[in-house]
Amino acid sequence: MCGIIGVVARNSKSTVDHALFARLVGSLAHRGPDAEGIVHRSHFSFGHRRLSIVDLSSSSNQPMQDIDGSLFITYNGEIYNYRSIRDELSALGCVFRTNSDTEVILYSYRVWGERFVERLNGIFAFGLYDEEKNEFLLYRDRIGVKPVYYHVAVDAVYFASELKGVIGHSQVPRRINPHAVNSFLTYRQVLGTQTYFENVLSLEPGTFLQVRGGHYEVKRYWQLDTDRGRSTYASAESVGQLISESVQLQAIADVPIAALLSGGLDSSILVYELSRLRGANMHCFTGRFAEEAYNEAPYAQDIANHCGMHWHAVDLSADGQLEFIRQLIRLKDQPLGMHNEVAMHVLAKEVKQYASVVICGEGADELFGGYGRIFRAPFDYRRLRLMTLLPQQVRRRISSITGLCPDEARVGELEFFLKRYSYFPADDRQALYQPEFAREVGRDIYTHELIAGFFSEHFHLSFFDRIWLFFMRYHLPGLLEMLDAATMSVGLEARVPFTDHRLVQQAFNLPLRAKLRWRSPIALLRSLMQPVEMFSERHDINKVVLRDLYADQLPPMVLHRKKMGFPVPLGKWLGKNHRTEVNQLLFSPDARLNEFIKPEALQAWFKRYEKPANDQFGRQLWLLCNLEIFLQEYF
Repeated sequence: MCGIIGVVARNSKSTVDHALFARLVGSLAHRGPDAEGIVHRSHFSFGHRRLSIVDLSSSSNQPMQDIDGSLFITYNGEIYNYRSIRDELSALGCVFRTNSDTEVILYSYRVWGERFVERLNGIFAFGLYDEEKNEFLLYRDRIGVKPVYYHVAVDAVYFASELKGVIGHSQVPRRINPHAVNSFLTYRQVLGTQTYFENVLSLEPGTFLQVRGGHYEVKRYWQLDTDRGRSTYASAESVGQLISESVQLQAIADVPIAALLSGGLDSSILVYELSRLRGANMHCFTGRFAEEAYNEAPYAQDIANHCGMHWHAVDLSADGQLEFIRQLIRLKDQPLGMHNEVAMHVLAKEVKQYASVVICGEGADELFGGYGRIFRAPFDYRRLRLMTLLPQQVRRRISSITGLCPDEARVGELEFFLKRYSYFPADDRQALYQPEFAREVGRDIYTHELIAGFFSEHFHLSFFDRIWLFFMRYHLPGLLEMLDAATMSVGLEARVPFTDHRLVQQAFNLPLRAKLRWRSPIALLRSLMQPVEMFSERHDINKVVLRDLYADQLPPMVLHRKKMGFPVPLGKWLGKNHRTEVNQLLFSPDARLNEFIKPEALQAWFKRYEKPANDQFGRQLWLLCNLEIFLQEYF
């Protein structure tokens, strides 16, 4: 797990400022504290910062070249099945000089060509330069665990693990992307390939960038098979086997491994699997809040004891939140969209004292229907459509009980889903925006067209399946980007067994009842007249296949407790603890947000929602504070 950076000439020999390039490589030192390497050739420059996980010897430092000296790589990630691929390559006559997975990538490309990546099981972002073909290839893993950003200029392509490695070049213009600002306030992240900097892109998961003869092209090498006609339903047993295999593969390392344990179902499953695999000598870590309603530490401690693990509770508080935000933005080069990013960073710092690899449970909610309010959108949409058949007086009564607005029945499935998925409703955003900015971004025209095209592409699937695919294609990569930034900021590698691409495919192939089902026909009938917040995880069961698979291995309180999802009391923290700091940040006459948001409208919004300061207000305030700090730091 490392930091990568490079410049590749398109039309002529590379003219790289070596001193600047060295400084940019050094700026990624937090990602790779163990070694640094730089290679300058006539048509490219590669840089690397290494976090040593497999084969700790200096012979595995990067950038690495093959034995012929014509193939070069700078690589970030882990290939979990590298040993079996190495055995296959050895049988074909390849002679290895190291015990690293990096060298396995080089020989795999040499033997099987650009599609060799289809053989890899892992998390990765890497650049390859083939001097024999005068060709550059930049790859990203299938699910998007490891990020990589790039800018295509007239004369060269710039790429790096973090945005600073791209925008730090004088040839790369630094201009704010207005659509990214709007996407951030709406969805907590920039959806798709765009970033906060115009003309700097994020390479999509499952794709690679090819540069040859001055021309460049992005190609897709992997995507889910969504053809129900060809896909048979997966069995619970096959899912359970893949979970165990994934944990076993991802537990391979030449350094200590630890785990994050929330006390919820997903992380408890992974800790249980690790305890079976490695015994009771591992350390697991839990964030602990003083606010009792947000504290899952007692549940996590019970699981740690059940699995025989060494348990650590890390206290998390409101102290220094805004300063933490500023520090992490400087590391990440982006505003923090996820409300628990600071907490994750604090946890990662503690874990790093014991291990260089941490196992995390991200991905299970997306795979197995864990977001009750979102994944019940199809049910709510059907209820709305049925309400249109009733007399107006009855509709009003049902609306007051269920919280469903009858007018929403007039919109399509996409608009209904997006309204539920959004953090800042469109009307609230439009009321805040400066007129010129509102005209430029429209009503979220960029992301709306992106998602509309995606929904249209999968029109043959059910509403639930399209939401599921959206979460895999757009939501999960953002969550994984947060995890990568928070852990790599302290030189800690995060592994996520639930994102094994084989498991993702099997999860899609499961029937709906294996992900989300009603407890009984009576529970379904009762839910017809309740808001989703009342019946979710009470009248229905999510992540059904996981609960069934581990019913005999985990305590009942883990299997049946309602999901909390690493909650952070943002409403209290930002609305009370940091009131003065928030005022100084957002309501200063010099606030950078004034370029996009009307100051008087923001004041009115704040006064309207600050009392009582609930978590929805806290999350929206979090987005605004992050965006202001980001603009101050970069523009």
